[in-house]
Amino acid sequence: MFKSEDRTYLIKKDTNICDIDFLILKKLFNYLDASPSSTQGWRDLVAAIPDSPFRPEEVEQIAMCIHSHQSPSQKLLQRLGTRGRTVEQLVSYLWAMKNEKCLELLIAHEPVKICKEPVASVVLEEGDTLTLECEATGFPFPRYQWFNGQAEVLSGSESLLCIPAIKLRDKGRYVCRVHNRGNEGVCFSKPAMVQVKPCNYNQDQGCENLYSRTPTESYVTPLHPNAPYIARQPELNDNRIIAGKPFEIVCDASGQSPLKYQWYRNGQPLHVETGMRFYCSGASTDHSGIYQCVVSNRYGEARSKEVQVQVELAYGSQPVPISPTITKSPKACKLEEGGTTVLNCEAIGMEPIAFQWYKDGKPIEGHAGPRLELNNVTVDDKGIYQCSVSNRHGKALSKVAKVEVFCSDNREFTATDKVVLLIGNHHYRCEKNLIAPPNDIRDLQNLFEEMNFKVVSLINLTKEQILNAVDEFCKLLFKGVYGVFYFAGHGFEKQGQCYLVPSDASTGYGANDCVCAEYVLKKMQEMNPALAVMMLDICRKENVHATESVEIYKPAVRGNMVFAYATSFSMEAYEEEPLMPVDTSLCSVNGIFVKHLKKLIKQKKMVSTMFQEVAQAVNKDALAKEVQFPEVRTNLNEARSFTDPIDFRGSTQRFDKNLLRWQQSWECPSSTTYRSPESNIIVKLDFEAAFCNQLEVHTTVLDEAACSNVAAWVEHLVDAYSTQNRCKKSCKSSRPYIAKSEFNDIQNLRGPLHAVLFLQYKVYEESHTEKAHIELGEPLVVPLLLSRPRVLANQRVPMEQEEVIYHVNR
Repeated sequence: MFKSEDRTYLIKKDTNICDIDFLILKKLFNYLDASPSSTQGWRDLVAAIPDSPFRPEEVEQIAMCIHSHQSPSQKLLQRLGTRGRTVEQLVSYLWAMKNEKCLELLIAHEPVKICKEPVASVVLEEGDTLTLECEATGFPFPRYQWFNGQAEVLSGSESLLCIPAIKLRDKGRYVCRVHNRGNEGVCFSKPAMVQVKPCNYNQDQGCENLYSRTPTESYVTPLHPNAPYIARQPELNDNRIIAGKPFEIVCDASGQSPLKYQWYRNGQPLHVETGMRFYCSGASTDHSGIYQCVVSNRYGEARSKEVQVQVELAYGSQPVPISPTITKSPKACKLEEGGTTVLNCEAIGMEPIAFQWYKDGKPIEGHAGPRLELNNVTVDDKGIYQCSVSNRHGKALSKVAKVEVFCSDNREFTATDKVVLLIGNHHYRCEKNLIAPPNDIRDLQNLFEEMNFKVVSLINLTKEQILNAVDEFCKLLFKGVYGVFYFAGHGFEKQGQCYLVPSDASTGYGANDCVCAEYVLKKMQEMNPALAVMMLDICRKENVHATESVEIYKPAVRGNMVFAYATSFSMEAYEEEPLMPVDTSLCSVNGIFVKHLKKLIKQKKMVSTMFQEVAQAVNKDALAKEVQFPEVRTNLNEARSFTDPIDFRGSTQRFDKNLLRWQQSWECPSSTTYRSPESNIIVKLDFEAAFCNQLEVHTTVLDEAACSNVAAWVEHLVDAYSTQNRCKKSCKSSRPYIAKSEFNDIQNLRGPLHAVLFLQYKVYEESHTEKAHIELGEPLVVPLLLSRPRVLANQRVPMEQEEVIYHVNR
C-alpha cells in the first residue's frame, strides 16, 4: 500500500505506466478492450485525458491494430508510458471515466464518508420541484438510495434526488442510504423533513410523468439495518439480443440472510426465476421486455433498476417494436460563468426516436436532439437537466444531471462577440445643424475597433433608416454578445423615455416622429446579450410639441444593462464650440460627453464604473460642470468591461455568420485603373469608407501621357440618393495629381452607385474635358436597404420653416 493525500495506491503513484506489472496491465487491456460501445472503453480513456497528446489520426491508427488481432488498449497505454505518464495520472483519467474495474487494480478500497448532507427541512407547495442532495466519497464509488419514511424512492438511486411537480403524498422524512461494498460501511444521511402545502396547481401535462415517484404499493422496504439492498444493479452490455442467442442478467444484493430473489418481466413475476441470476439459453421475441429483480428477507425488500431487453430477429429482419431505452445519461457538472459544457443522452429503440430536454421539469424549447450545448453559461443556466426519449411504443427518461454555475472572484469575463452601432445626426431639416457628431462617431469607431468590436457607423439617418439599422444590428446579437448602441444628435425626453430625432424630422415633430431609445433597448434585450449598453448623447428636455400619447416600452430585465446619458433629465447636452467659423468637415471638436469618454473607455473596469468616472470628469470640466450632468442607470450584476476578450468557442457558426454580415457593411468597391481612349491618360481609383454610409473615392493620375495640367475627379451621376452635400471634392496641387470625392447618404440608394469620372487636361495649351461613366456596384450598407419602407411608418409633410436653436445644444 502506498498512501497519498487523497487516496491509497496499490502501486507507487510515480511509477511509469510501462513499468506496471504485466499481469495487471493485461487485465487493464482486457477491461478497456471489452466494451468499445460503452463509456468504459479505451476511446473514452483518450477522451478523459485533459491534455491529450494524441492527434485524431493517431487515435485512428491505434484503432486499426485490432485488424491484426492486437489490443488497442495495449497500444494506447504503451504510448502513454513512453510519453512519461504515471500511475497517478492514469488513475485520474480512469476516475474521470468512473471505471471501477480498472481502478480496483490500482487503488485500495476507501470506506464511504458523507461529505454533504441534505438540507434539514424544506417547505414547498404542490407543483414545486423538490431537490435534495447527498454527496459521499469512497471507493468503489458510492451507491445511493433515497427513502421517504420507510418507503424506497424508486427513482432515488443517485446522489441528487429531484421530484418536480411535487404532490401532497410526497411529503415526509427523507434519508439517503450510502454504501460501496457489501454490508460494510453502510451509512445514512441526516434526515430532511419535507412539507408540502396544497395549492390550486394546474399540473403541466408535459412534466406530469417526467420523473418516477415514491411507490404506493404495499411491498415498500422498511428502513432496517438488516433489510436487503441492491449492491450492484443488473445491466447488459448490449440491450439488443439476437434471437436464439443466450443472455444473462445478474442482480447482486446484500443484507441479512436468507435472501429471496424474484424476477419480473413487464411487471409479471417469473415463477421459476428465483435466483440472483436470470439466464436464458436461447432468446426469442417473447423474451423482449422490461426486467426487474425484487430481493427480500424477513426485514424488508428492495427493488433493482429496470433493464430493457430487445430481441431482434436474425438475418437483418426488423427489430421487434419496443419502447426506447436510455444507454447514456447526461452527467452532472460544475463550471464557472462563461464556461461551456455539453450534455449527452443516447438511446436505442424502434426508430424514429424523439428527444426532448427539460430544465427544472420544464421543456427547453428548440432543444430536441441528443446533445444539449450550454455556451457562455450564466447563473440562469444552473439547474436540474433531464432528457425524455420517446417513440410510438413508449417513453424513457434519462437520469437527472445537476449543472452548477459559480462565479470566481478572479474570473476573466469573455464575450462570444462584441458589436456596436454608432449613429450620429448632424444635418437636420428643421433643427440647427450640429458640428461634433461626425467627429464623435469617428473617434468612438477607432476606439471600439481597438477593443475588437465589430463597428457599424452611420450618419444622418431618417426614422425609417434608424429603425432598419437597429433591426440589422440586433441580428448580430445573441447569447454572450456585448451589444452597444450610441446616438449623437438632437433628442428629448417624454414620460421617462428618451427620443432620438431623425435627420428628416419636420418642424413641430413629436414623439411618434422620432425613435424611442427604450424601444431600441427592448429589441436588443430580446436577443439576450451578455451586455446591453445604451449611450445617448442628446438633450433630455421636454418637447412642447410632443403632446400625443406614446407607447411605454418595457425592455426585459436581465442584469446586463447600462444606460449612459450625456446629461440629466430636463437638462441639455453640449458640444465644444470651435474658436471661429470653420468648415464642419474639417473641424475636430467633440461633444462634451465624448471628449471625456474617449479618455476612459479603454480602461479594464466594469462598464458602469467607467461611465461613473466619465460623469465625474465632466463635473470637473470648467466649461460644462455647471450646465451638463451625465447620468448612469444600470442593473449590471457582473464586472464586464469593454476590453474583455472574445471567446466564440461553442458559437463558431454564429460568429462566422456575424463576421460576414459585418464585413459586408464595410465592403468598398475594388481599386480599379482607367485608361482614356482619347488621351491615353491613366487614372487609378481607390475607395475607402469613412462611415458605413459615406464612401470616399481617391483619384490619382498615374500617367499624364502627352498632356499637361491633368486633373481627375469623380462625381455622382444622379442626385436622387442624397440630401446633404452629396459629393464633396478636394484635391492636392502636387504631382501626381490626387483628388478625393465623398459620396454621402448612400443608404438612400436602391441599386448600384453610378458615377462620372472627369478628366481635364491641356494639349498644346488647348483645354480638353472628358467624361467616363462608371458603375461602383452596391458598396457599404447599400445591400441592407436601410431606406426600405416599414409597416405603419409615420409619414409627415415636409415644412421649410426652421426653428433657431443655439448650435451647442443637442
